[in-house]
Amino acid sequence: MSNPLLLVSIYLTFGLRYFPEVPIGVYESFFKREFAQISIERYQIKQIIYDPIEEVILQWIP
Repeated sequence: MSNPLLLVSIYLTFGLRYFPEVPIGVYESFFKREFAQISIERYQIKQIIYDPIEEVILQWIP
């Protein structure tokens, strides 16, 4: 069985769009901070938030 996160990453990378894959723990402990949110907005960083244990995408931030 293929890893769905890997397939999404390959598709988005070769589709000329890159979405950093961020584990939910890192997102909650770092990316929710004010300075991180300012940087994300300023540089229009797209993200895929995923659960590394369940291997599922929890949120796609385009």
